[in-house]
Amino acid sequence: MKVFKYTLLFFASAFAFSCNERFLDVKPRSTLVVPQTLTDFDQLLNNQNLIYVSSELLEIQADDFYLDYDYWESLSWAPAVKNTHIWADDSYGGEQNVDNWNKPYSLIFYANVVLEGLEKISVVPSNSTEHSHIKGKALFYRGLALYNLLQLFAPAYDPTSATSDPGVPIRTSSNVNLILPRSSVKQCYDQVLSDLIQAEEYLKPLEEPTKPSKAAAAALLARVFLNIQDYENAIVYADKCLAMHPQLSDFNDFTSLPGYHAEILYLALIYPQVIIRASNRNIHVDTLLYGVYEEGDLRKELFFQVNSNATLTRVAGSDFVPDYFAGLATDEVYLIRAECLIRTNRTTEGMRDINWLLKHRYKAGSHRDTIITDQREALEFVLLERRKELVFRGIRWSDLRRLNVLNPVIELKRFAGTVNEYTLPPDGKRWVLPIPENELAYNNNL
Repeated sequence: MKVFKYTLLFFASAFAFSCNERFLDVKPRSTLVVPQTLTDFDQLLNNQNLIYVSSELLEIQADDFYLDYDYWESLSWAPAVKNTHIWADDSYGGEQNVDNWNKPYSLIFYANVVLEGLEKISVVPSNSTEHSHIKGKALFYRGLALYNLLQLFAPAYDPTSATSDPGVPIRTSSNVNLILPRSSVKQCYDQVLSDLIQAEEYLKPLEEPTKPSKAAAAALLARVFLNIQDYENAIVYADKCLAMHPQLSDFNDFTSLPGYHAEILYLALIYPQVIIRASNRNIHVDTLLYGVYEEGDLRKELFFQVNSNATLTRVAGSDFVPDYFAGLATDEVYLIRAECLIRTNRTTEGMRDINWLLKHRYKAGSHRDTIITDQREALEFVLLERRKELVFRGIRWSDLRRLNVLNPVIELKRFAGTVNEYTLPPDGKRWVLPIPENELAYNNNL
């Protein structure tokens, strides 16, 4: 255990240091022991910090909620959050160290260390299963981290321009001295898909939800393929996932959503939650969003709270866990498959998936299957249900971006007090965050 103890000291130091300095400036000291065995590498990937994988800014910029004006005004200590909430041109307000850039690259660094270490361990019959599973976990984490970076720091995937649109640097080595240029959006998504397809092959079918599994990798692949408009492959991987884990929870069984339940494939949380977790009373839900939930829809009471002053707030734990859930669950997979089936002219099959989901969301006896045969009408229906089901889960920002690629009509508006109105037009440059200035100063290839 001594080896692993010192290993964790090194990686914990690097991870913590990345919160104060540019992550890639962190260099390992030769006096520290590095991981060498499969057990070392497995325990390294079991680090509790690895469940915090999705940036708070995915929610801060989207339209799931808006911040109380006085609270927003007080956020001088969090300029990146304050500015991105209104899509300001100066995204970071002079803030140099941007955790939303550092943290995914920290996770990629972890994964690369493990993958390189595994190459030095001979695979024999007695360790082949364990070796493959650990490799699958590392590939899963690397693919997930790169995908999450792309949701903030690169344009949404557009098949007509993805080969020329600037993505982010792709790091497949733990060598922190490498100075890499930005790869194209297509190259980045190709890397994400390569990692996740391998991960799905290597991982065990099902694990406890805090660890990657074959079912979780298939769910994530379905999400990625949806985002790049490859609907046939999204269906393939949704089918694979649901063949292994088709369970949906019946909301009639809950008075409040428990921390873990049958739908969760992979438990991940939004970070750092300094703002949105601090106090739900400072986070208001738009009445227009609340109004789309019908009577009998149990999500209306499980997800939202109507306060005495008539404001609407999120119920703590409404998205499976007290913190903001940003992982993978079967409800999303059913929604992905339904949308892709409808987009590929299989409307009846897509509606079957939606009705199956809704049967688990409405009060017992109140749900009646919705029959829609028109493709456009069915697509509108499934997108509305996606909006209602996946609220507060760090998914909406990506949805807005991909839908604007297909039909650039979505404009976001934010009001600050009674005077100032802020807008984000469909073609606005602020759908993409700039790379942090300290990274640009260090790497002139960006």
